[in-house]
Amino acid sequence: MYKYLVAYVLLTPLLGIWFVEHGEYAGSIGVDGYPNGAFFAFGAYVLGTVLVALVVGRRRHVHTMPAGPVTHEAVAGYLFRNFAASLLVFNLAFLILFLLGFGAINVWLGAIQKGEFRANLGQFGALPNLMTKFVTPALVAYATVLYSKTSRKGITRLWWYANLLVAFIIGASWGYKASAMTILLPALLVLNWRVRLRTLFAIGLVFMGTLILFFNIFDAGVLTDSDVEVFLFRRVTVLTGDVSWYIWDQFRQGETFPDYWQTLLAAFGDTTLTALGLNRTDPYQWMLYHYDWMINYLAGQPFDWTESGNSLTGTPFSEGIVAGGLAGLALFTVLAGVLVGGTYRILDRALRTGRDAQAAMIATYFCFGIFTWLNGGAIVQLFHISLLVSVTITYAVLSFVRRFRVLRIPAAVRRMALEKLDRTQASYAGPG
Repeated sequence: MYKYLVAYVLLTPLLGIWFVEHGEYAGSIGVDGYPNGAFFAFGAYVLGTVLVALVVGRRRHVHTMPAGPVTHEAVAGYLFRNFAASLLVFNLAFLILFLLGFGAINVWLGAIQKGEFRANLGQFGALPNLMTKFVTPALVAYATVLYSKTSRKGITRLWWYANLLVAFIIGASWGYKASAMTILLPALLVLNWRVRLRTLFAIGLVFMGTLILFFNIFDAGVLTDSDVEVFLFRRVTVLTGDVSWYIWDQFRQGETFPDYWQTLLAAFGDTTLTALGLNRTDPYQWMLYHYDWMINYLAGQPFDWTESGNSLTGTPFSEGIVAGGLAGLALFTVLAGVLVGGTYRILDRALRTGRDAQAAMIATYFCFGIFTWLNGGAIVQLFHISLLVSVTITYAVLSFVRRFRVLRIPAAVRRMALEKLDRTQASYAGPG
C-alpha cells in the first residue's frame, strides 16, 4: 500500500498540471491554464524521486522475527485485546472531551463552520491537534500491528472495528472531508503493507464514499449534488497541481522569489521567532519566515485569507523552485526520493522484525509528515520542534495505555504470555 500512496501523491498533481496546460481553469490562482512546460518539468521531478527512492529503498537482508510464542494466536490475541480495550476507553474519553469540552459537537450540528472552529480552539488547541495528527493515529496503528498477528475473527475483530470507529469519529469531528480517513491511514498502511489490488480498490471506494458523505454533511449548499464528483476530482488533480504549474511559469519568466532558506527557522517554533523580534502583526515579514504563507503570497492570495487558516497545495516541486530554481528542484527531488525510499526500508524492516511500536510511529510519521510534505510542501514540518514533542508524548501515552487494564484476565495467563513474549524478543535481539 505504501507504494500506491506515493504514486497517488506524485501522479495526481502531474495529472492536474496536464489539465491546466490543456486549458483547465487554475482555481488556486484564478487564471485559465496554458502550455508552459510545467508538465515535463514536474514529470522529471516525479521520475527523479522514484529512481532515487528505488535505489535507497532496496531491501537488505535482515532476520525476520522468528515464529514462536510472539506470533502464537493465543498470546497475540491476549496482547491485542488488552491493548484494544484500554485504547478504546482512552479514545472515548478524548472524543467526549473533544465534542463537549472543545465544542466539536457544534461542527456536526452546523452551528459553527469548520474553519471558525479550528481558529477559535484557544490556548489548549494544541491538544486536539496533537491527538488527531499523531497520538491517536499512532496508537490505532500500534493496535493494528498487534491485530495483524491474531486470528482476526470474532470478538477480536469487533475490538479492532470499535477502535477504528471511534478514531474515525474523532477525525470527522473536525469537519474536513478527508480527516476521518486520514486518521486511520497509518493503521491501514501497516495492516495492508502487502496489499491485494481488490483490497486497495475497496479502500479507495470507502475513501471516495466518505469524501462524498462528508462533503454533503459539512459543505452542503456549496455545489449541487450532481457536481460533487466533478468537484472532488478537480480537487485531487487540478487544485493539487495548479500552484506548481504557476510557480514554474513564474520561474520561466524570470520572477525573483523571496529568500526561501530563512523559512527553515520556523522549525524552532513561532515563539522563538517572536523572541527574535518577528511580529505577526506585520504579515509580510511573517510570510518571509513561513513557507505556507510564502506560497500563498506567491500565488496571489491576500494575507487575511492565509491568517484565516487557508493554505494552497504547493508540493516539493514548487518548494524547490522557490528555494533555488533548477538547482533547488534537483535538491528537493533527491530529498524526496531519499525520504520515500529510506522510510520504506525502515518501516518494512520494523514490520518484519516485530518492532511493533517503531512500526506504528514510522507509519504515522510517514502519513502525517512525509506524505503531507509530498502533497503540499513545507519541509520544515518534517523536523519541526513540535514533532519532538509529539513523539515524546505519544510514546508516553502508548506506555500508559499498554499498562492500563480494562479486561479481567487471569494473572497466570497474563504472566505466561508476557514471559513468552520477553523470551522471544530477547532471543531475537541482535544486530540492527
